[in-house]
Amino acid sequence: MLPPAPIPDAPSPEAECTGLSRLSSAQLGEQLRGEAAVSRVAARTLLGRLEAVHAVLMGVEDAALAARTAWVPESREEADAERERLRPLALEALTRHPELLAQTTSTYVRDGSPLAALPVESLPALAPAVRALLATTQALEPVRTVQTFLARATPRHVVETGLATDAHPRVRRAVLQALCRSRMDGAVEVLRQLCTRPELTAVDRGLLLDRLETLGEDVSLLDRESTLPLKAWVELARAEGADAVPKDLRGLPFVTALAPLGELPVRWLLTRTRELGEERLPRPFRHLLEQHLPPQALPALGRHALESWLSVKGKTGAAWMLSLIAEYGGDEAVTTICRRIDEWRRHQKPKANTAIRALGRMGTIFALSQLERIASAGGRYSESLVQNAREGLAEAAAARGLTPEQLREELVPDLGLTPEGLVVDMGPRRLRVKVRADLSLEVHHESGRVTQSFPALRKDEDPVKHAEGKQRFDVLRKNLQPVLKAQLARLEEALFVQDDYTQERWQRLFLLHPVLRLGIQPVLWSRLTPMSEVVGSFRVAEDGTLVDAQNAEVRLHPSERVGLWHPVLEDARTHSLWGEHLADYRLVQPFRQLQREALRPTDAERGATAITRFQGLSLWASRLRNTLERLGCRAPVGESGMLHEHARALPNHGVAFRVLHSPIQRQFELEERVELGQLEYTLEPRYRQRHGLAQEGQPTLGELPPVLCACLLDVMRSLALQADTP
Repeated sequence: MLPPAPIPDAPSPEAECTGLSRLSSAQLGEQLRGEAAVSRVAARTLLGRLEAVHAVLMGVEDAALAARTAWVPESREEADAERERLRPLALEALTRHPELLAQTTSTYVRDGSPLAALPVESLPALAPAVRALLATTQALEPVRTVQTFLARATPRHVVETGLATDAHPRVRRAVLQALCRSRMDGAVEVLRQLCTRPELTAVDRGLLLDRLETLGEDVSLLDRESTLPLKAWVELARAEGADAVPKDLRGLPFVTALAPLGELPVRWLLTRTRELGEERLPRPFRHLLEQHLPPQALPALGRHALESWLSVKGKTGAAWMLSLIAEYGGDEAVTTICRRIDEWRRHQKPKANTAIRALGRMGTIFALSQLERIASAGGRYSESLVQNAREGLAEAAAARGLTPEQLREELVPDLGLTPEGLVVDMGPRRLRVKVRADLSLEVHHESGRVTQSFPALRKDEDPVKHAEGKQRFDVLRKNLQPVLKAQLARLEEALFVQDDYTQERWQRLFLLHPVLRLGIQPVLWSRLTPMSEVVGSFRVAEDGTLVDAQNAEVRLHPSERVGLWHPVLEDARTHSLWGEHLADYRLVQPFRQLQREALRPTDAERGATAITRFQGLSLWASRLRNTLERLGCRAPVGESGMLHEHARALPNHGVAFRVLHSPIQRQFELEERVELGQLEYTLEPRYRQRHGLAQEGQPTLGELPPVLCACLLDVMRSLALQADTP
């Protein structure tokens, strides 16, 4: 089929657009007020130019390319002046063509929108454009971009635009979510007033009540649905609109489990939950389920929802099932979801991202610890998955009033363990599950009998209590070793950067923690004065006491801090004594500590800002890659698909380093040789402040904390040991 013939003398849209893109801001403003077709192209050009200028000012990756494409200055000074000229014109463009905001906002990149460059004071004029975007898109990133913009405005100004009570449910919901994230003064009062507005549905009010409750507010007088009888729920479902249960859901076990609630409430719950997709199960539905289903039915509901989600292989349209799983699935569901994330992480990233967001909504210590594992897993997960996990952790930290780093320290699940072990009460009998030295489990019965597996159900026992006990046992059995492994790997990071702890924090995080105390007996610790001087070392004995290398009991002074031991902090004799001590007790350290050497910079290196001692050494590329990957380094792909460096970042500590080397093929080449370059390091301001380093300039090797310097030297020495080795 031939393409249609061009209309004679008709202007080419591409040529017109190209011509406009070269005009100045003032000239584009004139075109904006001209004929409709030209005005629209001018508006798009202005919005694209504003976004490119903003990218230059924010230091966004590929900002220079965006600037050249949009014909805007690349220097920050000129870009700042251009932004001030463009802002009123862009605002006029969106006022004349509100539909263009949706068309110029990225569906993949957060804040990839002209909205990010506009002042929040322009919200009243932007309200029609914001409404048009929220009403027409279901993509996650554009909605989050708008919510970030709205969260910058005062809550009262947002309400005055009418967006919070808009007739379109998608618009209203997104704006209410933005208000719930606001940290502005007066937010609580605005949320309380909105709860009384007749335009809001029960589900909308539930969102506001959840936020008020998180802020410590008493919402009992506002929470109308908290004490409704089942008959009133039927009337509410009828008033809110309850569609028929979709055919693809009929007969599913979790739908059958809802039958005691009655047809109308179930229809309302399913249709609204499905519409809301990944969001948390709305507050009214939580009230409905928890008040009018027996308590033992809720865990079963979570299990049935998990089975249904798995049966459709986590397809995008079934993401709403995760809201039920997040509320009632428990830690057993966390384990299953994590397995699916690992299966989908390479070739089904949208599914994996959906599952990662579900972990964040679950909010338990175990679920968040798995998010932290993904966020810190280096090259195992793609950047989008890692970023999603970090955002989930940041939201969880903000909800708890903590920084992400403080939250990370708390994310060690106890897996149900107490000082007595895992206690399971099944009515007629009570079991105690203990952890052995090899981390296997043993079940202690009241009769004194000890078994390795969980006992079968007896006739006189409650089946629900037995199932719950078995589930707790399985969670402990499946996750004890992975949790310990992940947390001890985190300890090695703390050793690398020479972090330390107050006594109270160290005891809470390690000595008194029912899981971590099982794995820290072989770990060595340093006693530090308030000035960070080392005054001794110790380990935790099996009975919880602290002992030194000669097995004498250690009592910490109240002013002392605790840090991880490194050979560079003490003399060779102490190093030798600890080696004999651990050998006598047959203790194997979970990470390299005693095996490290007390490496220090030479006098010539003390003033250097990079490690060049091993520069020029030649080794097999396979040895280099294997060694560095074992140390947690990853290689960014350079020009022509070649690898020029391997890097490792410790974002939770503010330290990063990279090892430079001659170019090697990305694909494995058996006979390829590589020449070592230098090791360079980067320290963030927070790390510098914590260790008393200057904020300006690059600290020299002689100024670095001794342990960090020794660990960086150890990285290069590990490579040097492979030099000229066939």
